[in-house]
Amino acid sequence: MNQTMNQTPPFEGIFGDTCELRLLQSLLPMDDTALSISKLAEKADTNLTEANEAVLKFVAWEILSSSRDQDELKYTLNSNSSIIRSMAIVNSSVIRLMLRPLMRQSEEPPSPGLG
Repeated sequence: MNQTMNQTPPFEGIFGDTCELRLLQSLLPMDDTALSISKLAEKADTNLTEANEAVLKFVAWEILSSSRDQDELKYTLNSNSSIIRSMAIVNSSVIRLMLRPLMRQSEEPPSPGLG
């Protein structure tokens, strides 16, 4: 599954469009939410194989933590990871830059009406 045409690439595409980036961007606002590999694949708009490969890398790099919930492994962001803290800063910076034109528009005085 590739991203659909109307979806914006993660982080506005400035770092590319990979399964790993889509996973990170979708998980950053979710804090301690534990998700199964199938839910992670859905969030990253990818197949289970790609999601599993990315998740295994993230666990090895301590970006994600794993836990067992009954018979299923679940994954959460490791909030102690310096990589996650850095990516959160990047995400906030990208959002601020995206909003800058809107902020400028709201600061402009209203145009005079036809009178």
